[in-house]
Amino acid sequence: MTGDKQDSSEVIRRSDVEFTKGGGIEQSFISLRGAKTAKAGETQTLQLIRLNHVLCPIAALERRLAQTTGNDDPLFSFTENGLRHVLQKQTIITACQNIWNAGGEKGLTGHSFRVGGASLRFALGIPIPEICEIGRWKAIRDKKLAK
Repeated sequence: MTGDKQDSSEVIRRSDVEFTKGGGIEQSFISLRGAKTAKAGETQTLQLIRLNHVLCPIAALERRLAQTTGNDDPLFSFTENGLRHVLQKQTIITACQNIWNAGGEKGLTGHSFRVGGASLRFALGIPIPEICEIGRWKAIRDKKLAK
């Protein structure tokens, strides 16, 4: 495997994904180790819900899973010439920033994705309290991000 240096315990693997279905709601949970908002040693869980929409996060996750075979395979990786390449956070951030800068969009950050995700959920009719819970936002000013 190749990729930037990253603590292998922080790599999201196929085995970190769990699907559940109950009460007519299909969900997926992704275990995140080493998240920047987590306490040392704490694992956070990202919850996804199936949406009847082209941007369904579970459908995207299923497409990703179809590209991996082993339970221990990194979820965000690809194979080229027989070598598995892990997509590392810093590599992705740098690539995105290069593309944005080339397009004249300077100043975008990873936080832009968080705000964009909240805005998408709001546009899809997800209630603000649920968006706040998903985003782990508590302050009233953060609720304005979804508007």
